[in-house]
Amino acid sequence: KTHLDKLLVKFGITVPENESINTELLFTAIARQFEAIIDGKGEAENIVSSIYNSRNLKTEFLTYLSKAKKRYNVMKLIGGEEVLLEQFYVSNTIGRDERVFAEKKKMSGTYITEPTMQTIRDMFKKQGYDNLRTLLIGSGGCGKSLMLQHLFLQAAEEYQTTGLFPIFIELRHFSENSDLYEYMVKIVHEMDDTFGDAEAKSLLLSGKCQLFLDGVDEIDPTDINHFLLNLKDFVSNYENTQIIITSRQSEALTGITQFMRLYMWPFDMEQSI
Repeated sequence: KTHLDKLLVKFGITVPENESINTELLFTAIARQFEAIIDGKGEAENIVSSIYNSRNLKTEFLTYLSKAKKRYNVMKLIGGEEVLLEQFYVSNTIGRDERVFAEKKKMSGTYITEPTMQTIRDMFKKQGYDNLRTLLIGSGGCGKSLMLQHLFLQAAEEYQTTGLFPIFIELRHFSENSDLYEYMVKIVHEMDDTFGDAEAKSLLLSGKCQLFLDGVDEIDPTDINHFLLNLKDFVSNYENTQIIITSRQSEALTGITQFMRLYMWPFDMEQSI
């Protein structure tokens, strides 16, 4: 075997006999691996095989995704112990109608038991509606932020396959001095300096971006009208971008239009256990 063949084996990459090695993709994947090791201060999972096997050059902004996944793959158990969200998370059911109880035998209407960004988008596909914009409503403490973190982590893992770049934004820091678009660019740029205005507009205009906006109800009441105007302009400018927003019920939600309202359902007995 050649040194290149041995390298592929070490990284867990299998190339069919009738297919030549994609050296550009391989070398790009290895470069991204070194970036991940640097970001992890000497430690990182093997991402070379996932990048290469996806046959996809969607390797831009992996620094942001690596850092964001570490930040949002966290939850606290009762008692305050901090654990990895992906290991402990149980997903709520989300549905078109608001519910107080969620026993399966009583379920009816339109709902999803294992939500993903794609199943949310396809929720009303049979009715001919592409659900690109979702307002996810739930009571305090029901797990809205955890749901959004869960959806973000799924989307981040699938990025190199789907080409859809996920961005998580905590709205509690949004103020009347903020612009939603500039705020989004700033958040990603702080974690990955390869991301800027040109990259953001390219993704948004091509519909290759997914926005996760957490906590409309956490915006200062004096700033909420400014946010609503920003959101309206953003949706108008980037109508092909999938957006999901979380919030408690509040008067501010009356100002959010062109969004499908879905509701977080409480756990049934099986989910609670």
